[in-house]
Amino acid sequence: MEDYAIGVINDPDGYVNVRAADSGAVIDKVAKGVYFFYLPTKEAWTKVKTLRGIVGVMHTDRIKSVDERELLKLRIKEEGSADRDTICIYKDLAKEDTGQLLLGNEQQLLYPQIKATRRTE
Repeated sequence: MEDYAIGVINDPDGYVNVRAADSGAVIDKVAKGVYFFYLPTKEAWTKVKTLRGIVGVMHTDRIKSVDERELLKLRIKEEGSADRDTICIYKDLAKEDTGQLLLGNEQQLLYPQIKATRRTE
């Protein structure tokens, strides 16, 4: 997942457009409260990757970084499908040994095969 950070949008409209290139065509939208990946930069446009796998750019001032201590970046490998990057909330993994993963713009999908484990650092 390269050096992607996790972010949410910072926009009063409640969504931000993901564009193919700087000021280019809109290829996706990210709604308020939906996590996405981004490559931190000081440039005007930032490379982003949505949880649906759409890669494009977003205006940098529309991105708010989040505290990643409670989040886990995961790459899901499914036989016969492309790998999918997603974000898991640690506290959700601790509930009854099942995890809730955020995928795409869906609310939440349960993946009961993911068992909770304690992090050791």
